[in-house]
Amino acid sequence: MADGWYWLSWGDEVQTLLDKFRIPPSQIIEFANEIDPANYSFSQVLEEPLRISPELTHSYYVKFSKKFFLNEIAQKYAPFDRQRLPIDIEIMPHALSDNQPDNLVELLPFPIQQFPIAGEFASMIGFRLTNTGWLRQLVYYGEPNKASYSRATAIFTFSPQTWTVFLKWLLPLIVVMTIVVLVPSIDAILGDSRIAIAPAALLTLVILHDNYRSNFPPAPYLTFLDEIYAYSYLACLAIFLITLAGSNALCRLQAEDKEAWSQRINRWDQVAQLSIIVGFIIVTIVAWYD
Repeated sequence: MADGWYWLSWGDEVQTLLDKFRIPPSQIIEFANEIDPANYSFSQVLEEPLRISPELTHSYYVKFSKKFFLNEIAQKYAPFDRQRLPIDIEIMPHALSDNQPDNLVELLPFPIQQFPIAGEFASMIGFRLTNTGWLRQLVYYGEPNKASYSRATAIFTFSPQTWTVFLKWLLPLIVVMTIVVLVPSIDAILGDSRIAIAPAALLTLVILHDNYRSNFPPAPYLTFLDEIYAYSYLACLAIFLITLAGSNALCRLQAEDKEAWSQRINRWDQVAQLSIIVGFIIVTIVAWYD
């Protein structure tokens, strides 16, 4: 949702076109990504005249309140993605499109440094506004003779609070997986204690992952954190199999052989721990840059 003001300023040449085609100022532009205008849209024309530069002799000043849609929500790096919220402003009358080359009217945003587009309350819960800017383009409609319309998009870029994201989504995962990785450090003689930890940690991971996914819309691909969780599941399975194999091996041995085999299993466990830690580093790097 966005509440704010916009103004249009134009010179005598554009005014001649508006008079020629009998286009009122309220019909010059439309919000291309507006939704639910029948129930939510509000516009109020303000009478205050604006003279931004001498050659712009005409102006139109509006206070508005509207709902807008996003084409997509960035989730590839979730939960660290930056979200770009656009407001698309587009020339509306066909007479001002490039289908009439002599009449083409373009939207030219004023510089951000001179006229900022973010107000005091431009905010989103859990995010901070890190950048604003304009994007200009021509949008084509119609077949077979396509007509292009000038569009100016105000883009508000919001970034998550990194420390908050870490504490909320990564710290619980790190704590659980640290416990899992430390399981092989328990002496192989204590087989029952070693075996029980990995399944309990796996159940905790499933709950954490489900809670994470419930806070984000469905995506047709794995997010950054999804890939970390996928590797964590495999790591839990690997630790369980390693501890299970070690416990079974010790159970089949005579009492005098258990001490030697216990030391050997502990060395294998250390190799498994190191391999899992290195795997975490590799998966994290690949998931971020792939």
